[in-house]
Formats: sequence, C-alpha cells, structure tokens
Amino acid sequence: MGKLNYRNFLIDSINSLEKAEQETFTNLLNIADNGEYSNILDAFDKGDVYEFNIKHFEDTDDQNLQSLVYLYKEIATIKHHLINLNSIKEDELDFEIEEDDEE
Repeated sequence: MGKLNYRNFLIDSINSLEKAEQETFTNLLNIADNGEYSNILDAFDKGDVYEFNIKHFEDTDDQNLQSLVYLYKEIATIKHHLINLNSIKEDELDFEIEEDDEE
C-alpha cells in the first residue's frame, strides 16, 4: 500500500510542477507584454493567435525575465526527470507530454 501512495504523491507532484510551469510562463508573458517586448506584442490584434515558447525570451536583457526563464527551465527539467526516473506514463498525468516537453 505504501508504494502506491508514494507513486500517487509523485504523480501529484509532477502535475503540480506542470501547473507551476504554466503559471511561470503566463507571468513571464505578462511582464514581457508590459516591458521589453511591449512593441512586439502590440503588433498583435485582439483575437490573434500566436504560440510563444520559452525560446522567444531566452535572449532578453530584462533581469526579471531572465530569472523567470531560468525558473521555467528548471521546473521543466525537474518535471521531466521525475517522469523519466519513475516511468510515469502520460495516462497517469493530468496533461499531455508534448514532444517539445521531452527535450
């Protein structure tokens, strides 16, 4: 019974890391939109769809964005390490593991 609970806690932790990763990226976008990247983001009209990823922000001069990029990557690395180390399958998680996530 103990191992089952341990695995369940691991899965819960991985799901929490996924949420933290998403929230970190959302915060990064909001700061970028109101700072260094405001001119770029102003080019989009309401309703436009563009999929940003972390690579768009890796060369920022903004130290706050640099910190969030670092945090985002660390969360992703730890999340993937836990998934791989424990052979967690996608159907056990609350999210899909995308090919980009497996880097």
